[in-house]
Amino acid sequence: MKGVLPDGLVQSATKFGVEKMFDKLYEDPEKVMPQLMDWADRFSGGKFVRQRADVRKAIEEPTHPYYPYVRRIFKDIDPHVGKIFLSNFFVNAGLFGWQKQEKKRKKYNCNIPWTILLDPTSACNLYCTGCWASEYGNRLNLSYNEIDNIIRQGKELGIYIYINTGT
Repeated sequence: MKGVLPDGLVQSATKFGVEKMFDKLYEDPEKVMPQLMDWADRFSGGKFVRQRADVRKAIEEPTHPYYPYVRRIFKDIDPHVGKIFLSNFFVNAGLFGWQKQEKKRKKYNCNIPWTILLDPTSACNLYCTGCWASEYGNRLNLSYNEIDNIIRQGKELGIYIYINTGT
């Protein structure tokens, strides 16, 4: 179709633009955070209304419990690491991943999770309340190939956020 850009080019251009915005964000977070939310509101297509409202409160209302936490991100995390995280969280997982997940949900008629909790090992000698690891012994480990396979399958489904447990 004439005039339509390939998905890869659109994603690359979008990611580049967002990364430039993150550069500005690290220069002046107080000024740029509300601008970034305005941008997110304009390009959201009306989706994630509650989530966007919650994020806006966390960045604009000093009494919000996450207000100080959000500021610590820009003070305590290396800017390069922070930009990679923000790009992955907002662009890969939030923008493009969600679209991919929606297509897969319809195709397979099932839920596709937004994130995967990955337990690479059960090697834990603690007995934390609510945790299962110590109940199964400390010999259950995923190989690097198994972890890679899980992540590759997740990416194919549009999942870009992985929460890893264990040490």
